[in-house]
Amino acid sequence: MMSYIVVSDQMTYETGNNNLIPEISDKIEFYHSFIKEKVQIKSNMYYNITHNYIAQISTLQTAQQLIESYANGNISKKSGIDLDATYKIGQEFSVNPGFSIFHIIRCSGASNTGQYTDEVARKLSASGNADMICLAKVAIMDQPLIKKIKELNTKIVVLDGCPFNCAEKILGDAGITDVIHLNTTDFDIIKGKTQGTEEKVDEIIEHIKNLS
Repeated sequence: MMSYIVVSDQMTYETGNNNLIPEISDKIEFYHSFIKEKVQIKSNMYYNITHNYIAQISTLQTAQQLIESYANGNISKKSGIDLDATYKIGQEFSVNPGFSIFHIIRCSGASNTGQYTDEVARKLSASGNADMICLAKVAIMDQPLIKKIKELNTKIVVLDGCPFNCAEKILGDAGITDVIHLNTTDFDIIKGKTQGTEEKVDEIIEHIKNLS
């Protein structure tokens, strides 16, 4: 990654890292499909290992200056099982059960507060508690996605990272207003100052679960 400096706001700077090593991933998947009369079950078990994975890091340089950059980690391992079941009712209808509790849309921005929204959303998604929705596609007025969001039967949690509330405003412009809105600054997180902690991420997650 070429070295660069981007001024995100008065307190936040983003810079590249010339010493990054390319990350390498290996993935193993086992796929199973069962079809009998009206029932169809598909399962996918996967294991993924990434060497020299690239991660964003935040450093509080001074009390008024947050530096965001990128660095290589050692090894990242991910594993899981995807399960999809369909029951056919007649020739024209089928039932496809879902297991997500709610959907989540977040504005991850470029500051430490945005870092929290991203980590919270991804952790909820990885645990199977929520499905993530891409905010950028709503911002460019992707009509099929907007229509799909409006037709959702599950609750929609919108998580912003600062008082500008970009995610809420973007959704509002698209006519999506029936949401549960939260801001990471509601949890004593100060933009440009509070460093990310797993405990604070878990606190926000538990709050969201109780609301939804």
